[in-house]
Amino acid sequence: MIRTTPVITMLLLTAIATAAGEPPATYTNPVWAGDFPDPFIIRHGGMFYAYATQNSPDGFQVMQSPDLVHWTHRGVCYRPPWSDGHYWAPEVIEHDGLFHMTYSATNPDTDRHDIGVAIAADPLGPFEHRAILVRGDDSNGGVIDSTVFFDADGTPYLLYSEESPRCIVLRPMAADLLGVGDERVELIRPDRPWERGVTEAPTVLLRNGIYHLFFSVGWYQSDKLDACYAVCHATAPSIRGPWTKSPGALLETRVGRVYGPGHQCVIALPGGEVWMAYHGWDDQDEPRYGSNPLGRTMRIDRLRWEGDTPIVEGPTTTPRPAPVSAAGPSADATAADGGDAITLTGWGIDTRDLDAFMAQAAAVGFDALISWSTDPEVLVGLVEAGARHHIGIFSCISPMGGLAKLWAERYPDRPVPWQVMTPDEEAALSFITAGRNRYIIPYQFGGEPVMTNEVLTTRIICFSNEEARELLESQIDAIAAVPGLEGLAFDGFGYQNYQCCHCDRCRAMLAEYTQAHPDLPEDEANVVCFRDALVGYINSLADYARSRRPDIRTAIHIWPVFAPDPLYGNRLDVDYCGQTAAWYMPWPEEKIAEYSRIISDGARDYFPRQQGVGMIGYYDRPGQFPVKDAARVDMELRTMIDNGVRHIQVCSAVDVVRNPEIAEVFTSRCER
Repeated sequence: MIRTTPVITMLLLTAIATAAGEPPATYTNPVWAGDFPDPFIIRHGGMFYAYATQNSPDGFQVMQSPDLVHWTHRGVCYRPPWSDGHYWAPEVIEHDGLFHMTYSATNPDTDRHDIGVAIAADPLGPFEHRAILVRGDDSNGGVIDSTVFFDADGTPYLLYSEESPRCIVLRPMAADLLGVGDERVELIRPDRPWERGVTEAPTVLLRNGIYHLFFSVGWYQSDKLDACYAVCHATAPSIRGPWTKSPGALLETRVGRVYGPGHQCVIALPGGEVWMAYHGWDDQDEPRYGSNPLGRTMRIDRLRWEGDTPIVEGPTTTPRPAPVSAAGPSADATAADGGDAITLTGWGIDTRDLDAFMAQAAAVGFDALISWSTDPEVLVGLVEAGARHHIGIFSCISPMGGLAKLWAERYPDRPVPWQVMTPDEEAALSFITAGRNRYIIPYQFGGEPVMTNEVLTTRIICFSNEEARELLESQIDAIAAVPGLEGLAFDGFGYQNYQCCHCDRCRAMLAEYTQAHPDLPEDEANVVCFRDALVGYINSLADYARSRRPDIRTAIHIWPVFAPDPLYGNRLDVDYCGQTAAWYMPWPEEKIAEYSRIISDGARDYFPRQQGVGMIGYYDRPGQFPVKDAARVDMELRTMIDNGVRHIQVCSAVDVVRNPEIAEVFTSRCER
């Protein structure tokens, strides 16, 4: 790769661009200005997939998006072989490593709608027919608008609408989702005049012990003077009821803007935001087929909660703040908890019995795990195992030993370009690494130092070396090509002496920076120069990863610490910025609270994509690290959460999973 920009200039310009930040992103409805009725959205592998009722005789349509706003139509993913038309309201759920689509279509033998199920290995399909779940007959007039709901005890249920008489009913499902039981429970029916005899399109979520049912009422097409299709809401203490309808509608026609908004689904984002997707007619001609040229277009609006009452901020037609961190380290999410969800990411994976470890990690509550392996073959196995347990996998790159090995293979006759320290710092390194000193003295292992001249015992390659950067980019190329990999993580991006590098190129960079900023005192110029160089380096690598795969998520733990500015991480243009809120060595509760507030409050000061992540250190390694007991870990997690942290990293995930008492603490605070 030929670079025409000198390294020093590149680093400084990148840092300046990073400090400037980006304007908040917006969206304007419709997010898909074409016929896409009855939309249903899932998230998988850092991408969103939307499914809809047919807009041609070919079958169910599917689209793909990295952010819920920009969509690419991917054609048809399934055409039921047993039906000749009316391919309606597909919904897809990932279960046991496969994607299950439930849908309704016309049975040519009865001319009624049946509900079928099809499966696929990929969310884009192709789906294959597996079974007819419910048949339309004289007792129900036909069955449509199915959805699958897993109750708190793991029992799956199929909810759907019967066409005559209209009502929403529930049936228990088989564990493999390929059959239903005989029991039929009626949940609600249209008993209010303005519902026009229609209740359909059920969506269920469980929040704070209350079951919430979203459903649509009225006629999906009509004319502007009688556009009555709308989204409504009901609550119950149990999935079986009794259900109490909320007064009025959550979404309804806005004359002159949107007509007949309905057939909703709910999407929960890793950052805690909750969104509702739905279709609606715009103001062009009448809201019915044959008149409106666009058909029913797909729209999204934010869903928030006031206590246990849902509020949908729509239907909107003007620019609005876009979903924040729409993709992140969690599995498919189409139900919501009102923004109180805690996402948990762990560093480290025990590969000795991989599937058993993934099952244990899922039981603890891990949404994502980070591997230090960059080997594509290894990562493929991790991704497959993670998918079976709905755990996303990140691969970590680091400018340390692994990169040094790659350097030796590529440049066997050239020394590794390690960062340079002063003689005093090298002497401190020799003292710390002598015998068991690091485990006896108050050494902080890359955390905030408490000793004079404390340095990291691990060597770090200098960021000013272009060949080393190209090696990191080659690792990113390989990682980005792994199918289904959730994202890229960074670790070890810092300075061995926690503040700077003394190599000739870095000293030249500092001299250039000081000359360009004569108003800054020498000490301050040193801090800002090396902080911004570090920030620019990380951000440029994150940009490179996104140029290779736009949907890739990026994560980091700020380690080793940058001692002059320990919480600089909000300057990083990454999705999940882990900053230490509770170190391996016990910190005072007041410090944990203060750092947690800074991490959560400042996350989006520079970049709207960033989620502030609190990092908690836990090793169960007596003689090397202080071993925290369950009460201590619980206090640290509670303090972090009480002070605004909603995304948590822990290292080591392996140590957490192995210790039942610690695992239980994490489960109680971070249950999925």
